[in-house]
Amino acid sequence: PDFVFKPLLNPSSGFRLLRLLPSQQWEDPVECRLQHVSINDPPFYRALSYVWDSSSLKKIIFVDGAIFHVSYHLEKGLRQLRQGGGASLQAFWIDVICINQASMEEKTHQVALMSGIFRSAHKVTVWLGEDFASSKLAMQALSRFQDIPDSIQSVVNGLMSISADTWYALQDLFGNGWFRRVWIVPEVVVAKDVEVLCGQQSFPWSVFERIEKAYAAYGRELHEYTFDLRQALADDTAEFTSRAEFCQYILGSKSLTATVAIRRRYH
Repeated sequence: PDFVFKPLLNPSSGFRLLRLLPSQQWEDPVECRLQHVSINDPPFYRALSYVWDSSSLKKIIFVDGAIFHVSYHLEKGLRQLRQGGGASLQAFWIDVICINQASMEEKTHQVALMSGIFRSAHKVTVWLGEDFASSKLAMQALSRFQDIPDSIQSVVNGLMSISADTWYALQDLFGNGWFRRVWIVPEVVVAKDVEVLCGQQSFPWSVFERIEKAYAAYGRELHEYTFDLRQALADDTAEFTSRAEFCQYILGSKSLTATVAIRRRYH
């Protein structure tokens, strides 16, 4: 049978969490349970920030033993989250599963709670999607910045060693639709902690913060180096009209620069 939502006990302060059941095999069906909780006394959980997939391709998961249809993109994310959790029963807030999308009244109440839901989560996970050739290279490059010494000069040295291939991969990653979402404001900006996940690779949001500080201190040198990388790739489709415009952004990305700046202002 298809899944049927049960009404929230207290619509003004209640919300649902998804308990993702563990599995030893990647291919096993995704199974989960829904739990009703209160924003006034929430348990330990993570919230998922992702891009809704407009594709007509749907996948089946099981919620409380009943069939529930989700996008291909989200189903792959659930499998990756399940694999990363090992044998534990993890709790997540995921909008399309935890909100009855057929009830306009419930959606109105839940949207009002959304900022509090993301603020109360112990961590927000940004799901960029399945990995591919260039995303693996980009994620590896960014992940290295969490392991180098915590100094601006160390970060600058790392940025100045980026290859042309890595630069191309980074631009591809920052072209992900997530970085252009309006909803990143109530999701990532208020979060206590944020991790970025693409395929099996992840890194903490602090990587972006460290890179931003390096640009603040050595912007001219970094912009010159990365502009030369861009020129080396003969990127005629770039979104910048001039060198001056390009030099306003970290790692040549308008979307990344805006996202990092918004979160920094809030915190």
